[in-house]
Amino acid sequence: MARALLRPGETALQTHIPQAALSRVSSYDYLLSAGLMRLGLVLAGPVSESLGVRPTVYAMTIVAVPTALALLCVPAVRRLPAHSSDTRRDTGGVRAAVEDGPS
Repeated sequence: MARALLRPGETALQTHIPQAALSRVSSYDYLLSAGLMRLGLVLAGPVSESLGVRPTVYAMTIVAVPTALALLCVPAVRRLPAHSSDTRRDTGGVRAAVEDGPS
């Protein structure tokens, strides 16, 4: 179920990130996501032990829902096109930097 909810993000990465940088960007995306999930698990136990399960879930909701709504308020997120306008996915500086190699 959770994997199905992540598909739009994966599609956006594959559509808007140059092929030469896609694996690097995907790995950073996964590393950050996996790290934050583990942080949440580490914090959930002690917080629910001290506050109780129900207040912990309410607190998580109070944090998560406004955060998601704030992200939807960002114009670039709302206007992200379904498909890249350039089928070659040429991104100028990013592509040139990747092709030139490390400096």
